[in-house]
Amino acid sequence: NIADSEQKIQGLLLGVSGSAPLSDKLSLYGNFAYGLGQQKSGFKDARGDDQYSTTYAIGEVGLSYRFMEGGPGSFLKAVTGSLGYRTQTLTTKDIGLGTYALNNPTTPISTYTADMRTTTNGFILAIVGVF
Repeated sequence: NIADSEQKIQGLLLGVSGSAPLSDKLSLYGNFAYGLGQQKSGFKDARGDDQYSTTYAIGEVGLSYRFMEGGPGSFLKAVTGSLGYRTQTLTTKDIGLGTYALNNPTTPISTYTADMRTTTNGFILAIVGVF
């Protein structure tokens, strides 16, 4: 049953991150990462495959503001807030798709492969305390 299929993805992600001060407390920040992985599906595709190569990319840019900086001996060393925009994309390579006959909807009469891409993006708001 496709509704009950489980997806497991494992991979290695490498990235870069940086920031540039705009004022004493305000900074522009950004990060990007890219990775390669393997996906194991609990459901076989039209070609009978259930393992695929994947790529993953994530990027974020935004502003961060340091609200508070504690002195020596303070329990809370700093509090920083950030507002940014993040986008992340997972691409699964060469998924088997098929054309099926109406009188036999479980056996494909022809198959082909295509990459499937899913993207999630939107604004993020974070508050980070450093202890």
